[in-house]
Amino acid sequence: MIIYKTDAEIALMKESATLVSKTLTEVAKVLKPGITTLEIDALCASFIKDHNAIPSFLNYRGYPYTICASVNDVVVHGFPNKVPLKEGDIVSIDMGLILNRWHGDHAYTFIIGEVPQAVLDLVRVTKESLYKGIEKAIVNNRIGDIAYAIQEHTEMKHGYGVVRELVGHGIGKSLHEDPQMPNYGKRGTGPKLKENLVLAIEPMINMGSKEVYTDEDGWTVKTRDGKPAVHFEHDVCVKRNKALILSDLHIGKTAHFRKNGIALANHIMKSDLERLSALIEYFQPEKFVVVGDLLHAGDNSDVDEFCTWKNQYPDIQFYLIEGNHDRISKALEEKLCFNHKAEYFEVNDITFIHDFDVARSGFQITGHIHPGIVLNSAVKNIRLPCFALSSNQLLLPAFSEFTGLDTKNLPKKSTFFVFTDAEIYEI
Repeated sequence: MIIYKTDAEIALMKESATLVSKTLTEVAKVLKPGITTLEIDALCASFIKDHNAIPSFLNYRGYPYTICASVNDVVVHGFPNKVPLKEGDIVSIDMGLILNRWHGDHAYTFIIGEVPQAVLDLVRVTKESLYKGIEKAIVNNRIGDIAYAIQEHTEMKHGYGVVRELVGHGIGKSLHEDPQMPNYGKRGTGPKLKENLVLAIEPMINMGSKEVYTDEDGWTVKTRDGKPAVHFEHDVCVKRNKALILSDLHIGKTAHFRKNGIALANHIMKSDLERLSALIEYFQPEKFVVVGDLLHAGDNSDVDEFCTWKNQYPDIQFYLIEGNHDRISKALEEKLCFNHKAEYFEVNDITFIHDFDVARSGFQITGHIHPGIVLNSAVKNIRLPCFALSSNQLLLPAFSEFTGLDTKNLPKKSTFFVFTDAEIYEI
């Protein structure tokens, strides 16, 4: 029996789904080579408990963990273990929880370090297929319309294997409710969608064959050909004109910022440091790059203040890329303890351009910023998150939407806005 929710119940389900997303965001902050999926399971169990929720998966039909951690050729239901994740792995973290009697269920495939382009493509296409399916989750469409959209994009367009044995599902006060939500099917078939039906839509897509098998533990599902699989999942509420996604959209961006670092393109003054701290504390980046005029107006007191500030973050690697090299003396470089050559970009011919040339650089800029230095198109290859400083409060909603950072916690005098093309981070 299909159970439709009231608007009040949808609001409660959104709280549950959002808490799952927040838990996955905590995972994104710590994922790196060397961590084990058992450690991630413990982190998630603790975070869920601290937020007065209950893990949905733990002891569900005998499942012994809080999360499912599926690495490389594991499609779903992988047991967390003590094997360290390594450079080049992909891992799907799938979890659910109960908050105020309502379940939330959400999965995200993370990339550990550098992986082959073929794997990046599989991750990208699978994620795209999820949103193509979500686009069809509107009143008077049918389950088959969602299923077909996913299958068309993954199997028909890109030749990947769509798993048949495992499907998505309705969700509510029970983890699994009617109807089943397959990732393959025919348009115009299946139950008709009515408003406030909540579905867990979750494409499970293999790089090779669609064939899978279940391991001896009775849970772990693997690709039969040993090729990688990818899994994404959102909780989605059917609405009349556009589906409502109950879970959060920003997990991947947080993971990306954590891995690749943050760049700031603008001059930095003492008054900016509190706002920089807000970014760093939220994303916990491993690298921080200053692009441009740290020495704007030649105020060395700002430089001293910045040096003191950055020493609060000994685990972050700081870099400086300055457009006018003549303005930076060797002594100042040593004082700042920056890597002036910025080797981590892995390109030998970094050049600098002004923002009026930005159209050919791969950036999209909203509003005016200081006409300082921004990186050239090499940034596309390093996928660097960039921010600028602005006093334009009208940009706050766009900033919040892109980053997931609560702008209410930022100082009011000025804030950051993102000026790098968001599509760069979609993987």
